[in-house]
Amino acid sequence: MRLLFVLLIMSFSLIIDAQNIISGPTVGGVTDSGARIFVKTTTPLAFQLEIDTSQNFSNPIVFQDSTRNDLYASVITNVSGLQPFMRYYYQFKFSGTTDTIKGSFKTFPLNSDKSNYLKIAVGSCNYFLNSPLFQSIKDFEPDFFIHLGDWIYVPSSPGFGATYNLFPDRRAAAFPEKYNDPMMKQYILPNMGIDYIYDDDYSQNDSEGDYFSTDFITIDSTGNATTTIRLDTMPLGVNPGARLAYHQYFPGYEMADSSKGIFHSFRIGNAEVFMTDVRMPRTPRLNAFSYDSLANFWRFQPDSNHTILGETQRNWLINGLKNSTADWKIIGSGLVFNKNYRRFIDLGMLLQGLAVDIAGRQGSGMTLAYTLAVNWAGYPVDLNAVLKLKDEGVKNMIAISGDTHSSVIDDGTNAGIPELNASGMAAGDEAFLNYYIDSVVKTISSQSVKDILWNAGGNGVENMNFSDSYGTIEIFGEDSLRMCVVDELNETLACVTVLKELSNSVVTKMWKSDAAMNLIYPNPAKDIIHVLLNETKEYDKKDKIRLYSSNGKLLQEIVINNEIKAPIAINVGQYSTGSYFVKLEGKNVNESKKIMLLK
Repeated sequence: MRLLFVLLIMSFSLIIDAQNIISGPTVGGVTDSGARIFVKTTTPLAFQLEIDTSQNFSNPIVFQDSTRNDLYASVITNVSGLQPFMRYYYQFKFSGTTDTIKGSFKTFPLNSDKSNYLKIAVGSCNYFLNSPLFQSIKDFEPDFFIHLGDWIYVPSSPGFGATYNLFPDRRAAAFPEKYNDPMMKQYILPNMGIDYIYDDDYSQNDSEGDYFSTDFITIDSTGNATTTIRLDTMPLGVNPGARLAYHQYFPGYEMADSSKGIFHSFRIGNAEVFMTDVRMPRTPRLNAFSYDSLANFWRFQPDSNHTILGETQRNWLINGLKNSTADWKIIGSGLVFNKNYRRFIDLGMLLQGLAVDIAGRQGSGMTLAYTLAVNWAGYPVDLNAVLKLKDEGVKNMIAISGDTHSSVIDDGTNAGIPELNASGMAAGDEAFLNYYIDSVVKTISSQSVKDILWNAGGNGVENMNFSDSYGTIEIFGEDSLRMCVVDELNETLACVTVLKELSNSVVTKMWKSDAAMNLIYPNPAKDIIHVLLNETKEYDKKDKIRLYSSNGKLLQEIVINNEIKAPIAINVGQYSTGSYFVKLEGKNVNESKKIMLLK
């Protein structure tokens, strides 16, 4: 009995010794040959980091490092010498004992490789527990995760406060606070690399440069609302402290100019992602509003100095988009890009004296205008600089954004460029703003939010789906890019497929060719392909679309039944990587096109 007791004590001691990691590991800064890994330990400790393509760690690449006293027992280890587009597993050893916390990530494809099928998950605003949603993200099996801000709300966490970035110990604790969020810790961080940009989760709610504002509503006996806005100054050390904390405790990419913000870019295969900082370098939105006390009326008049990016970041972004050699150019933003938000800013200004409830809070038309003016549409100098690039020949720009506590998509008709607004992973008031705007628009016109903001739909757009949600991006080589909104029930709410735009003539030819099979996308594909037939052609109800293997074996057959207006979907998920042929065979047609499947 005494021997058993001794063995139990020894086993317990080994378990305690094996749990030196108290936050992380968190993998970021991923490239085609390396990554950066953050870890925090109980005390400053030397360790051996092992990286291997095998979970057995039979032939690991070994890196020696130690957590540092001056970084509060944390460190970011740079990992190099890896192979492109491979899943790597990692483990830590302290004094020869393997820690119980392990994980994995995938390196990126080579920039020159244009044939890969890539999957990226996108989200923001996670404050609560929601296992089904985070399980859905994990099941999507992303190659990478992009977080667009409000990764828990640290200023509201006990012991932090809005000025926490003034204090080195609180800065050091802030990112571990994010990494220890139960949902991120269980489902995301152990399974994929991640990049992240602040929204306003580093200081005051709605932080704007060195300022934050508060609006006050008074309603008179006749029901008219008067809005007063107060602009307050944050302590000058908050923003520099937040940038320093990001550099020291998040394993991200090199910042383009850390004195101006945390904006940066990275390549993932044939896509380049430009992560913008739309909080720290900006001018406060109140600068664009002026109040006429005699008329009791606000005016919205942004001038050329009113900027959401700042001159340095704007030049960086515009030059980066112009010079990018990537097929897909993705602009990441903590705030909405959609240019048509300006219509609702102007509407709010017209109705500024009208008392209304906005997303559950008492407000006015002015409150609506002021709320939406925080986004890109309130800063036309920056918005128009990006949109102007389309006229200058820059193709295939995509926007991804957060902040709204909802997830919605537009194909570019309303937003200016295709945009996935992916937010509300676990926020509690998902889609209320969309639903409210939708109700207002329908009251004064026959249009809806779907008509003039988010034409592909999503949370609260002509529906009452207020579920938590996130976004997915699938890149099908050079062919196309698909963005979708998925909710906590793993239901797809909306999708948009963006075809690669080579030139206007090529796009016209693709859609208006003489071929009966006008378009097959995506190509390469993984799970489903879509066949779009030419509506100007005549078909017989017995005409068939057939899928053949490369050696001519018939795999599937679909009778079109004159269903030519919508793309015809073919499930190819059960087939292995390789070449296949889609053939349209019938009374008056006989066409064949080659496709590739990538698993």
